[in-house]
Amino acid sequence: MKRKTPAALQPREQQVFEYFRANAGRIISRDELSLNVWGFVMDGRSRTIDQTIATLRKKLPRGHEIITRHRAGYEYLERESATQT
Repeated sequence: MKRKTPAALQPREQQVFEYFRANAGRIISRDELSLNVWGFVMDGRSRTIDQTIATLRKKLPRGHEIITRHRAGYEYLERESATQT
């Protein structure tokens, strides 16, 4: 099985994508994501995570999805069809 990955990701987008894939199916809070990818917990007013997620969503191949879980964080899902060639 060959896994498809998004093309032309910026380094930070790649880090976020890899973190989501390593934690697929689990809800990841904004604090957890910022601590593990950026190295510190961001101010709640920062739009950096939102912008990175929005850009990454546009670049994801079919079958990959980042879902916003209201007041909880984000969840990454990879459909089975996305892992097949």
